[in-house]
Amino acid sequence: MTGRIKATGSVQSLLNGRYECTESCFDSLFMNCTSLITAPKLPATTLASSCYMLMFASCTSLTTAPELPATTLANSCYSNMFDHCFQLLKAPELPATNLKIYCYAGMFQNCTSLQKIIIPNGEDSLQVGDSVVVVTLERKIHDITDILS
Repeated sequence: MTGRIKATGSVQSLLNGRYECTESCFDSLFMNCTSLITAPKLPATTLASSCYMLMFASCTSLTTAPELPATTLANSCYSNMFDHCFQLLKAPELPATNLKIYCYAGMFQNCTSLQKIIIPNGEDSLQVGDSVVVVTLERKIHDITDILS
């Protein structure tokens, strides 16, 4: 395909009436679609392992991420979802509070136009045993003192 591509409607419509996404169901779906300027809706609130992994990776014309309302995550569900989306300006809100292994790993890697990413909400706090995901474009992080300094 050539030209500017707008994906409209819900990606769930690709599941032939099923509303449950199984493991890796949309993995790499739009990967390398450099003409994609609008992403489809992703209305699922419960995700499966790797379901959106690499979904928009290298979609270099995508400027706006779709809303991501999921509150029940699975391992690697959003891994590298927007990797190399150079024109992406704003990250979507991420409402989930119970995170899974690698759920946000590399999600915004190489998204050099992002203005900010905020994952926790204003009432969150860190507790003993919590997992923390830190995304940075500024410098490498080797230990907790690099974050707190």
